[in-house]
Parts: sequence; C-alpha cells; structure tokens
Amino acid sequence: MTDKEKLEQRVRLSVDVETAKENLAHERERALRLADDLERWAEWLRHHANKQPSVTDTADFLPPSEQDLTIRSDGRYRECLNFETLLRLEETLRNARQNASNLELRRMQLISPPGFTIKI
Repeated sequence: MTDKEKLEQRVRLSVDVETAKENLAHERERALRLADDLERWAEWLRHHANKQPSVTDTADFLPPSEQDLTIRSDGRYRECLNFETLLRLEETLRNARQNASNLELRRMQLISPPGFTIKI
C-alpha cells in the first residue's frame, strides 16, 4: 500500500468517525427534546391529577385553558407519548453509539496497530 493510499485511508476513516459522532449528537439532542416534552406533559397531567373537587373552583366547568389546548394539540407531545417512537429512538441511539465507538476503535488501531508498542 502506498503512502498516499494510507493517508487517504486515515482521512476517510477520520471523516467517518466525525460523521458518526455528529449523528450521535443529533440523536442525543432529539432524545433530550423528547424527554423534556415528556416531562412537561407529565407535569401537566400531574397538576390535573392533584386537583381536588371543589364547588368554589369552577375551572373544571370552564373551557380548557390556553395551556391545556396547547398541550392537547401540539404534535410534539403526541410524538413523545408514542411508545414505538421512543423504542425506535433508543435503538437508534444505541446503534449510533456503537457505530461511533467501532469507528473510533478502527481509527485508533490504524494509527497504532496491535503489537506495536512504544517504549519510553
């Protein structure tokens, strides 16, 4: 293998590693956004679950508040409550982590092949 081919191989693998890390960062950001939306939805539901019946509190007899309508109609909350979406995202995250790890390992092995030791 020529020096030029070796250099191209290292560069190509380095680009693949960076791309894999970028993909992982995007998937993590999506997971964190969904987790935040899920927490907001859970807080909203917890708020309603903790309300006590009261003849003086007429909120239950009025039309839903703006916040209630937002929570009910916002597609983000539908997405974060979809179990299949969450399972697919977990699988995608796991695959992205594995891919980034495997590529980084290959790059390290290329730079410092097995059996090659440096004595200091």
